[in-house]
This record gives sequence, C-alpha cells and structure tokens, in this order.
Amino acid sequence: MQYMFDIFKKLPDGTPLWVEAVPGLLEAKQRIARLAFESQSEYFIFSVRDGGIVALVTESEPLPVSGKNYTPAGRTIH
Repeated sequence: MQYMFDIFKKLPDGTPLWVEAVPGLLEAKQRIARLAFESQSEYFIFSVRDGGIVALVTESEPLPVSGKNYTPAGRTIH
C-alpha cells in the first residue's frame, strides 16, 4: 500500500502553499527535487500518516541525478 504525501512550496514570507498530493515517498522526493530545481524555491513533503515534514529541498542545493532513480537534494528529516 502506497501512502499519499503532500507537497508544499514555502513562500517568501514563510507561508506554506499546497502544490499537490503524490503517491509514495520516492515519487514525492523526486517531484520536489524537480520543482526546486526549476523554480529556485524551497519545497517540503508532509506526511499526514506521520504528522510531520519528512523531507525538505532548498533552491540553493544541487540536483543530484544518477540514472532512473535519484535522491533529491536537501535534507531528509524522517
């Protein structure tokens, strides 16, 4: 069973803006890595199941890519 994860963009004033819900943590991490790279903004993944932020990607960190699977830039919190 895949859980849904919510992706948020952190606005300049610090307010979170909901972007989309994504099935699976790996897909959510890949999605925020692409979004952060393309928009030069900060994004984070929120898990309703765990009740907190599970990953964070900032615009200043590079986007490492290795083949089909890649780990997004940023800090994994959980």
